[in-house]
Amino acid sequence: MDIINKKKEELASGSEKSNQNLISTFLMSNEKTDDQKLTMNEIRDNIIIFILAGHDTTSNTLTSTLYYLARYPEIQDKLRSQILKALENPTPVQIPTIEQLKNIPLLDMVNKESMRAMTTVVSVQRNTTEDYTLSNGLTIPKDTNLWVNLWGIHHNDKAFKNPEEFNPYRFESLSSDDSRNFLSFISGARSCVGNTFSLVEQRVTIAMLLQKFEFSINSNNPDFHKLRLTNNTIIHPVDLHLNIKVRN
Repeated sequence: MDIINKKKEELASGSEKSNQNLISTFLMSNEKTDDQKLTMNEIRDNIIIFILAGHDTTSNTLTSTLYYLARYPEIQDKLRSQILKALENPTPVQIPTIEQLKNIPLLDMVNKESMRAMTTVVSVQRNTTEDYTLSNGLTIPKDTNLWVNLWGIHHNDKAFKNPEEFNPYRFESLSSDDSRNFLSFISGARSCVGNTFSLVEQRVTIAMLLQKFEFSINSNNPDFHKLRLTNNTIIHPVDLHLNIKVRN
């Protein structure tokens, strides 16, 4: 809160050197609006959400993706081949463009399967806007507070065939049941605002890493058979160690 108040004073006095930051953006937008303004506590809470949802979840997913690629080297090799082909064997490491990413279909599938297998945000909260009757006859009244168990859905064999198996090819078809049941970013009007940014950030990072490095995991590694995870609302791997080798 001290940082927010300091930024507010700098903006008021005109002494702030740069306004290209999240705190200043919130404060300036708040001053310009004619609608109900955010309190300083609300601005603070929104910034915390941006940090957790925009960075922590993405880094956790990237960690799990590297684990699965190390655990399944045949998938890693095939993905690397697609990356090098799409980027025309770049030297040195090249940042892929959006158009190039579109030519790496396995990258999208690996990305989504990693997010499904290790659902970093295990549940989300929603409020019903109207009465709704389920297929079993149970009616959920309007204004009911609900928790959606994303982990449970992503590991339910009614939603995903063989859910404990890491299989990127389940997302090969956008019209498949698996693709429709994928809810890492939720769906609808209140889906994750950072959906596209997170996906592009993850794909660019993996594409760049696989150009230069090979990832592997020893068979005696405690995570070899099953990735160890924390038990929180936002989960992440526990003390994961991988082998990293610079490619020739």
